[in-house]
Amino acid sequence: RVLLLATPAAWLQVVAALTSTAGVEYWLSFGMTINAAWVLLAAGLTLNQAARAIGLEGTSLSAVALVVLACTVCLEAWITGLIGENRFNSPLAFFPVATWALLWVFSYLNTASPDTDPHRKRILPLYGSNFISFYKWSAFILGIAFVGLEVKLCTV
Repeated sequence: RVLLLATPAAWLQVVAALTSTAGVEYWLSFGMTINAAWVLLAAGLTLNQAARAIGLEGTSLSAVALVVLACTVCLEAWITGLIGENRFNSPLAFFPVATWALLWVFSYLNTASPDTDPHRKRILPLYGSNFISFYKWSAFILGIAFVGLEVKLCTV
């Protein structure tokens, strides 16, 4: 898990190295940028799993999930140049990856039943139904917001 938490820094260096690409080179390197976006999201998931592994549940586990989500949103905005100095030249892969992931979370939490889905059955007592509902709708709102932010990046 420590290795996965350390990989976003390495992948961000790859994204930084690709900031000056254009044309065909940009599109050939696009896959590396997409991988960097997925690594960032996987590191956040690892933090949530680590919180669970140390025994957090209920409000404290929910707080970790919200902090990870908020930090991920801030990192996405920083990496894409919407806040800060645009160090990475607005890589376009980050918002589509985050949008897909957030809308998948919404879809899963919206349709999975604790009666038929073992994962949902397992997380329900850990987080509580109110938090799961809040998180589901937060993921939906952020996913839609990321679509708008992607449009903004593409038109700048």
